[in-house]
Amino acid sequence: MSENFAVESLHNLDLNRAYRIYNTVHEMMQDRGYNPLKPKLNKKAWISRYLGYLAEIEDESSEMGVFEVIDNMTLMFSYREKRKKKLLVYFHPLDSKLCQNDMNYIHKLKKSLKAQRLIIVVNNNATPKVSSVLGILGHHAQLFSENELVFNVTKHQLVPKHERATEEEKEETLNTYTILPDGKQHPALIPGMFTTDPIAKYYNYEIGDLINISRPRGDGFVDLTFRVVTYPMADEKK
Repeated sequence: MSENFAVESLHNLDLNRAYRIYNTVHEMMQDRGYNPLKPKLNKKAWISRYLGYLAEIEDESSEMGVFEVIDNMTLMFSYREKRKKKLLVYFHPLDSKLCQNDMNYIHKLKKSLKAQRLIIVVNNNATPKVSSVLGILGHHAQLFSENELVFNVTKHQLVPKHERATEEEKEETLNTYTILPDGKQHPALIPGMFTTDPIAKYYNYEIGDLINISRPRGDGFVDLTFRVVTYPMADEKK
């Protein structure tokens, strides 16, 4: 992508939409047990900062360029229970697909920031090679499209509460519902939830996790169901 085309992509960014994505990322990290290393900005402050970056790009005396703007948009979070466990969120708002050169740069940035996990938010998907690399990294790296984060899916009125079961809860549930006459557990008896499910992606559920789903009823009681996280059907052989 040419420098002029990249600058045009930044100028054409829908700032209201971009802030909603920024906000959802913060909510998602909060729900995963992470805290931001820098305070979250309100909408006015975030937009003001971004417009300041664009003004610097136009200033010939400034060293601010397209990729410096993108670097300044990155977010860092630390895990509450292990503060040294860090996660980098990298935004790729350009109209071009995320390519291998981009991934090489992001990997170096992740390493320099000593982040163990990575989330990449893209405007226009990624090349097949990059998607394959991210797939190999498993739950240590995730790729989101902007459309997936414009709205916090967990706040939709039709989405019930999802909670990852502890190992003790998982064992108790499997013993209760999946033991057959052979005396063995058969987790396949519990319906699956693909890793590509929007809720599974939001919480970064891992293969084999047992998810408790609580759905309130009109009579004041709660229906509790279970799902076991699994690969999508096309990836079952991984």
